[in-house]
Amino acid sequence: MRYPWIDEANKVFSGVLVAQVVVAFAIAAYTDTWLWAMMIGIPTAALPLMLIYTQPQAQITRYAVAIAVQLLTALHIQQSYGLIEVHFEIFTLLAFLVYYRDWKAILVSTATVAIHHISFFLLQSNNAGVYIFEEGHLTFGILLLHAFFAIAEGGVLAVITKRSFNEAHTSLLLSNSISDILNREGIIDLQQPIDPSLTEFSTLIGGIRKVLDESFSVSKQLIGATGAIYQQQQRLNELSRSTSQQVDTIASSIQQMSVSNQQIAASSGESAQETTAAAAAATQAGENINNASNQVHSVHQALSKMSLNLSEFTELRQWITAVPSIILFDAESNLTFIGPYSTGFRCSAGKGLIESWLTSTIDTKGLGPTVFSEAKGCYCPA
Repeated sequence: MRYPWIDEANKVFSGVLVAQVVVAFAIAAYTDTWLWAMMIGIPTAALPLMLIYTQPQAQITRYAVAIAVQLLTALHIQQSYGLIEVHFEIFTLLAFLVYYRDWKAILVSTATVAIHHISFFLLQSNNAGVYIFEEGHLTFGILLLHAFFAIAEGGVLAVITKRSFNEAHTSLLLSNSISDILNREGIIDLQQPIDPSLTEFSTLIGGIRKVLDESFSVSKQLIGATGAIYQQQQRLNELSRSTSQQVDTIASSIQQMSVSNQQIAASSGESAQETTAAAAAATQAGENINNASNQVHSVHQALSKMSLNLSEFTELRQWITAVPSIILFDAESNLTFIGPYSTGFRCSAGKGLIESWLTSTIDTKGLGPTVFSEAKGCYCPA
């Protein structure tokens, strides 16, 4: 995995290494140590700079930088003949290395400081021509004091760096997972794999997936129920239209019967021939009555088919609190009444609710259907 903070740290330390070489030449101008600046400073900085540009994410690059910055600090100490103030550069550069978020780089740099101080202390003590401390400060106590502070800072920075890496690594994984989920414009892909280390985020995405799956399932069920209700409504409309036609036929037959009866009554006393004709008309009227009776029977059968089994339509039961109930349509197949037949604690108690409604609805036409969804008491069949 490519860590963006390493690229940023490489840019910072590219500038730091160049600056340290510049400082080496600046010190050389005062202490006449040009040869050291050229022979040690330039090669020491060149190697990590080359690795930064050729292998920016490699661990060896970070370790090379960690060693090089302390070797260049050692060069500055040597050029200033062990000046104590130059030692502050050691601690400053240890803090800079936190930018890499690599605790091993901190330990490598701290080890480099320790090796430099111990070896140069021994060499200076034996007059080898190298310097670690100023004249008069070359004591074992000073060495231990420097070692203590270097190790203490290195240890604390290593712990901070380790925690910083864990947080940054988790943040990077989370950012990459979100980018994968939103990779396609306008689409949220929750099926993208999530790193196992992102436990809480994985649980969150799993919960969202479950909720969405349940929502889709409920939506399908609602669509199916709505379709079934629509089909039943169509059937009711068809039956209602058929019933209306049959009722019209019955009314026409009754009217014909009435006309025939009037004709029979008017001509009954005129003549026997007219009496015979009246008898024939009466016979015809009887047949019409039989036909009307058959049509009424057909209407009754048609109306019986219009009943609904409310247990199949749970969505309607919220409107009808108990059964049996009555559903009425007018001659234009419009719904006019849904509710119980009567109210009371016994089926014979009180006046029929449907009778009261029929009486009151004569004066309130045009107000739409009446739905009794909260009536209490006994619901009796008609």
